[in-house]
Amino acid sequence: MGRPFVLLINGDLIEGDHPGTKQLVSNHEGHHTEIAIACLEPICELAHETIITKGTECHTGDYERYIAHRLKAVNWQGTRAHDFVRIDHGGVDICATHHVGTTSRKYLEASIPWISAQNQRLESLASDWTPPDIIIYSHRHRANESRDGNSMVVVTQPWQMLTRHGNKAVPGALTQPGCAILDWDNPYRDPESKLPDVYLHNYSLPQPKPIRIKT
Repeated sequence: MGRPFVLLINGDLIEGDHPGTKQLVSNHEGHHTEIAIACLEPICELAHETIITKGTECHTGDYERYIAHRLKAVNWQGTRAHDFVRIDHGGVDICATHHVGTTSRKYLEASIPWISAQNQRLESLASDWTPPDIIIYSHRHRANESRDGNSMVVVTQPWQMLTRHGNKAVPGALTQPGCAILDWDNPYRDPESKLPDVYLHNYSLPQPKPIRIKT
């Protein structure tokens, strides 16, 4: 890694035994936890800081607190795993939290995150908090980035491909695991903007060859 970076792991660090899928190497959350640590630890060691939020309890239980401790994540508000986290990056106010509404309609995938973000900003103002410039969500298994010039919403990718349960819940979806990179150092970035360039690195499964029917 050339440039220093901060690693945000935005919840659902393990699959858990939900909803009883048989497509796991183990249905034991302890095994999932050790696998997550083994996968993430080499990246965390390269990062300047690691920040961890909590995901959905039916997946993770309280194991993310232990994982965050093992990965030496940032201790904020007395814990290393957070329901949400506020980050100040050179005067840019960032809020990261796992949960946001979902959709099975790809053509509407930007709507709910933007509605949620604007509502969150209004909630901040009503509580005399500073409304965040950037809000980062996960949870919905669809990556997205949208902005209005002064603020931005980023939705991160999932960790995994669809299970049988996922194929039932969102038929026809083609999940793309990956990561999102927020880059303030691009020399071609608008110098008047406080918002970063965003790169959504998605992995797509290669299209399988069809079954050919002989006629």
